[in-house]
Amino acid sequence: MYGQKFKALRLQQHISLEQAANRVISPSTLSRWENNKIDIRFNLVIKLLDNIHINLKEFTNYCKINHSNPFVAKVAMYYEANDDRHILQLIQSKKKEYQNSHNQFDLLLLAIACNCYYDLTDNNVFPVSYQKRLFYILSNIEYWTEMYINVFGNTVFLYDSKELYSISIRILKNLNSLNCQI
Repeated sequence: MYGQKFKALRLQQHISLEQAANRVISPSTLSRWENNKIDIRFNLVIKLLDNIHINLKEFTNYCKINHSNPFVAKVAMYYEANDDRHILQLIQSKKKEYQNSHNQFDLLLLAIACNCYYDLTDNNVFPVSYQKRLFYILSNIEYWTEMYINVFGNTVFLYDSKELYSISIRILKNLNSLNCQI
């Protein structure tokens, strides 16, 4: 799939197979990748992109790589449609999953769904013990990745004002330590 997208970008710029493969891989290897016959290592893809003057962000946007979780995509779809009934069904399913797995990621997904449900219905169905666990998890993050920031941003209705303030300060301190400009 990605090889085909690469080929389309290469051809749109009138770059030959030889020019695109230059000093990275052989033209025949590039051709096989572009035709989905083989896979190549990520570091080679980056070098090939450089040969056709495309950066990784442009390539992922062109490929429309979806970083979203399918569960979150369903919640978002139902949330945008104001369909609290289907969100509640997703919550019940994810709650069972979390009870069986005790997986932190399942809890984060459940929290996002519960936050959306709460926003639509003004009914908080996220158990207090889960709220405490969620706050504990977010309070102990050392490096705030985009995923954790998104989780926090999509669960704000589940915290009291002191918890919101506490986590917000942690995020700002983390960004400050990375010399990010806000």
